[in-house]
Amino acid sequence: MNPNLLFLCQITRGMKSKKEIAAIPTAQLGELSGISQQSASRRLKELEDDGLIRRVKTGRSQGVIVTEKGINELNELYSSLKAFIEEEQPRTKITGTLSRGLGEGAYYVNEYGEEIKNKLSYKPFPGTLNVKTSEPFNPDRLLTGTIKGFKKKNRTFGSIRYAPVKISSKEKTENGHLIVPARTHHKGILEIISQYNLREKLGVEDGDTICVEFVGE
Repeated sequence: MNPNLLFLCQITRGMKSKKEIAAIPTAQLGELSGISQQSASRRLKELEDDGLIRRVKTGRSQGVIVTEKGINELNELYSSLKAFIEEEQPRTKITGTLSRGLGEGAYYVNEYGEEIKNKLSYKPFPGTLNVKTSEPFNPDRLLTGTIKGFKKKNRTFGSIRYAPVKISSKEKTENGHLIVPARTHHKGILEIISQYNLREKLGVEDGDTICVEFVGE
């Protein structure tokens, strides 16, 4: 787990609401986290650079506001810990809405095309179906395999975890795979690949409701 996320948890310990400004000295934060004041200051900067917190002036001192992105990360952590502590079975169905990406999916699917074909036995359509979930969802416990990373033209492409899924909408269903880059932070978007153009196969467009069901190997 990213140690900065645990550090973010320490920041929120004394907060009574999500909108409250946390005013904890870095020395105290370091003590709570078992690190030096210098390390605490460095982690605060990293959290700010990642957009998880925003530092503000509070009189003569400095406070911290947890951003919406930071709250989403904490929600994902909470969901994972809650499932573990209460021994809940992970959800195998999740519903969301079709969302258009930034076009990066086609590039990365092309780059990983041969690796995906070797592992999943099909040539993927150059693009991903992006499903925006309505609530925090961490698929880690449902992922069943890994596509190893590789180097190409002095560039390193990291490994990708995946899980077979069924995608349903408008009484139509197709098979595919959810893919999750190994070093990703979950952003409430499920990226799905298939050998088909899923938009055309399912007859869907942006905003349509999509059901994703994890089916195991």
